Amino acid sequence: MAVVRSTLDPVGTAGAIHPARIEGRPERLLSAQEVAEWLGVSARWVLAHAAGLNRPVLPSVKLGKAVRFTRSDVEEFIRQCARRYRAV
Repeated sequence: MAVVRSTLDPVGTAGAIHPARIEGRPERLLSAQEVAEWLGVSARWVLAHAAGLNRPVLPSVKLGKAVRFTRSDVEEFIRQCARRYRAV
């Protein structure tokens, strides 16, 4: 089975325990561009959802003018947005 690598996970460790979490450090924050590439949307879309201008709201961290995202918040956002079909 091939390991899929991306700019967000260059060594293909998705799903593994992140080394920063093991050492007690907080996880690395992602930029709007990184989140946009991950989700396949524009950075403008990401920032609009982070600002609450569009729904659903994408959780973010505001550091001065910079807007950053945690990987766990984006993963939860994806789970909440997933369409769930149920048999009637």
